[in-house]
Amino acid sequence: MIYSAGIDTLFMGFYLERFLLTPEDWESLAYAKENAKSSIFKSSGSLITFKGQDLTMRASGQNPYTYVLQNNDCTIKLAQKVVRNAYPEVYVELRS
Repeated sequence: MIYSAGIDTLFMGFYLERFLLTPEDWESLAYAKENAKSSIFKSSGSLITFKGQDLTMRASGQNPYTYVLQNNDCTIKLAQKVVRNAYPEVYVELRS
């Protein structure tokens, strides 16, 4: 008997024409990634508040994604540049 059913994890990829992030947004991401590489964070990453969300920046990306941010609810992968139709520039995993 099935008591409940639903989506456990939702994966979404977004193909972009351009990013709407400001230079300050990109600087903030780069700074958090450099901090994540510091030995004080070991391999857990560094904390960043990005667009109003508390996330952990991973020390390394996942090709082709330069930035990997996550929290208990989601993982967000951002490519650093738009490459038309080669891969989604933003990849989001939403967990239940």
